[in-house]
Amino acid sequence: MARRQAFTNAVRAARHHRLRRDLGDVMADFFESLGITKDRYKAAKAAMRLKATCGCDARRQWLNDLGESLGIIGTAAKLAAWTLS
Repeated sequence: MARRQAFTNAVRAARHHRLRRDLGDVMADFFESLGITKDRYKAAKAAMRLKATCGCDARRQWLNDLGESLGIIGTAAKLAAWTLS
């Protein structure tokens, strides 16, 4: 219930353009609303005796660049807002 509320709040913020519009930023906010953070990801990898790195910032930037090159900046936030309305 709390996760759904967090996602709903993120969508409301997107409607008012307070949420960044790049694809990577939207995806990062979505995963954070589910409780999947950089720290939790690193801790899970460490628990499995893997190197505790995530590459999150590089992946986020890659998705931002991809969204810009495909012309889908803001599309994910608009789609999320539409599905919850």
